[in-house]
Amino acid sequence: MTPRDKAFFRPLNRRILILLVCIVWSGLEWWGGPGFWSGLATLVTAYVVWTLFIRFDPDQSEDKDQDQNSKTD
Repeated sequence: MTPRDKAFFRPLNRRILILLVCIVWSGLEWWGGPGFWSGLATLVTAYVVWTLFIRFDPDQSEDKDQDQNSKTD
């Protein structure tokens, strides 16, 4: 993830909103019947959980952003 992406995803409400959209999408695909798209939507939801909640460290991204800004000054 780029520093700009980390800055965008730092607020918890944005990460939760993206997760909810993925959960609804996955639920609609499974409700329509099992198939390729329902599996893909589930994998995307799992990736969002992994990337934005398990691996993501908002405090660390703030420190790196501040370090990069101080290096350019």
